[in-house]
Amino acid sequence: MKLIEYGPVRTTLGSFLVAATKKGVVRVALPGERRERFLADLKRQSPGARIVPGRGAVAGAGRALAASLQGKKTSVSLDVAGTAFQRSVWRALQRIPFGRTATYGEVAKRVGRSRAARAVGMACNRNPVPILVPCHRVVGSHGSLGGYGGGIALKRRLLAGESRASR
Repeated sequence: MKLIEYGPVRTTLGSFLVAATKKGVVRVALPGERRERFLADLKRQSPGARIVPGRGAVAGAGRALAASLQGKKTSVSLDVAGTAFQRSVWRALQRIPFGRTATYGEVAKRVGRSRAARAVGMACNRNPVPILVPCHRVVGSHGSLGGYGGGIALKRRLLAGESRASR
């Protein structure tokens, strides 16, 4: 039986919920996401798993999350499920440098699907580990921020913080 530990991670941007297995991070909930929704998502994505509050697997994930928010390179393992296309998008997002952005269309080209900008947006929306897979770095073709699961205000704060820190 798969064991998933979860717990809070406090950062300068607020309190995140993080879930991880021994293999890697499974889910990150942005500040403001309700614990009930977070747990329901975990149960849906890992049916039959034992989901418990814990510190072991969560501690490493928390350090990686905090480091990512500060622009430090992290080598955190992920234990996420998705379609082949989603996983290719998520890998492409991890290659967007700290403090930089890419458009949905640019990401689509990077994954070999130049006409799939909307599908890239949906893959960003389905990203179970925001910040660690930085979907906030993807913007619209004319510089619009597009959407963000944590809200546009948080996306704006993340991008502004990264821009300041990368100078």
